Amino acid sequence: MVKTKQASLELSDLNEKNEDRLNIFSNNKIQIFTIGFTKKSLKEFIKLLKNNCVEKVVDIRLRPYGQLAGYSNKEDLRYVLEEYEKIKYQHEMILAPTNDLFDNYRKDSDWTAYEKKFNELLKERKVEELLNSIINGFTRICLLCSEDRSDKCHRRLVAEYFSRIAPYAVEIIHITKDDLEKSIKIAKIDKIMKPVNVLAESKESYNSG
Repeated sequence: MVKTKQASLELSDLNEKNEDRLNIFSNNKIQIFTIGFTKKSLKEFIKLLKNNCVEKVVDIRLRPYGQLAGYSNKEDLRYVLEEYEKIKYQHEMILAPTNDLFDNYRKDSDWTAYEKKFNELLKERKVEELLNSIINGFTRICLLCSEDRSDKCHRRLVAEYFSRIAPYAVEIIHITKDDLEKSIKIAKIDKIMKPVNVLAESKESYNSG
């Protein structure tokens, strides 16, 4: 897992409603995970969510449907998550870029310009007012988009925007496929070490007897 540095925001930049939210959220630590579905099978995708005990997936894609979406097609994914995995699913278009902003970035690949405009868009949409409905009693929430990595994906920007609203209450964790490989290695080590530990305990018990 890759944890981002908490971005700081002066209280003078927050309106009164945000200050109230800060006080509310400071009492409850919220973990905001992010994940992209590409380069992951459905089995790997679900395992990553379950390994991190994700309670709710918030889909922030502009286009969560179509043939290219595969298993992540909005309605299919909602059904799998809620019916089989008991993970709440919520799609929020307000956290997605506009068609123009998305298409322009695809053409010029100017991430700096995209990041600036997207943050302006979040501020213009007043997405902080959505934070309560997203949290709604959940403490382990995962923002979903398509990009494999978070560095140049708007899910990172959304997570950091929420973190600036409540810097002491929000922790950001970006889930990657590398985490799955690490968990497999750990499981293998545990499997190897278990017989060794059992043997050591048996020997100790024998000696003490």
